[in-house]
Amino acid sequence: AVGDEFANDTTSFVNAISYLQNNPSNKLYNGGTLYIPKGVYKINQELFIQSTGTTTSSSSNNISIKGDGPYSTSLDFSSAPAGSNGIRYQNGANFSIEDIAIFNAPQSGIYLGDIPTSNYCLQFSIKNVQCKSCGIHGINAPLAYLGTIQDCFLNGNGQHGLNLDGFHTSMDVSRVACSSNAGNGFNLNGLVYSSFTACASDQNTYAGYAVSNCNGVTFDGCGCESNQRDGWFLTTSTASTTGIPSESHNIRGVVFNGCVGLFNSQSSAGTYGNFIRATTSDSRPMQFIVNGGSSSSSVAGNT
Repeated sequence: AVGDEFANDTTSFVNAISYLQNNPSNKLYNGGTLYIPKGVYKINQELFIQSTGTTTSSSSNNISIKGDGPYSTSLDFSSAPAGSNGIRYQNGANFSIEDIAIFNAPQSGIYLGDIPTSNYCLQFSIKNVQCKSCGIHGINAPLAYLGTIQDCFLNGNGQHGLNLDGFHTSMDVSRVACSSNAGNGFNLNGLVYSSFTACASDQNTYAGYAVSNCNGVTFDGCGCESNQRDGWFLTTSTASTTGIPSESHNIRGVVFNGCVGLFNSQSSAGTYGNFIRATTSDSRPMQFIVNGGSSSSSVAGNT
């Protein structure tokens, strides 16, 4: 691969992934790390990592992707066909994506799961990654558990920065910033016993965090600033439960510890919640707790 911003490096990446997936032939022991040195790599198709074998618990991907940092190693998918993502992992376990930037994917920068999905990605990590200017979401995971998303910057995407919409458990999201996305910064529907720590969501077109059908989820030291709508928008409805298992319906045990809302509801003063707005319909219950934290607005009519 050349990595000079202009050469088509697609074939090099496809061949490298194929090599890792097929050597050795015993698929319990194949895989490895796809290391991408500094450079800007033009890639003209989705990079699809297939599940390669069977572990004791699930199909396994076994391939990790690592660069020299998101401001040194960039993957540019601007010439990829419509309907394709940047990097897509088939449902399976044991992989990571670290130290790269993904730009201009027609759909999501990173997609975890089949399309449509019917099973889970698990035991994975995404660290020190930037997803920018993608057509839909920065990171999209319909079904996942035991996942870590850390130190990521998801900005300028066509819908949400981080989209966890399906069913998720044991997710650890820390120091993730979602900024200037055309939808919500964080779109969270169907999470159970998961945590968000020191996350930021700024200048998004909708809410900083949109939360529905979550149970046993904590936000510790998180903030949202200058979003066009709410800081946090909490909602429950029958319509939002489509495809969500019953154990994650409604909102119960969602806790905000020391969180901050600054200068939100930019698009319409007094219409949205600078810190939290909560609405229910269809007689759906909602229970959440706020411990400490602060709300401050510079927009007249906001509280």
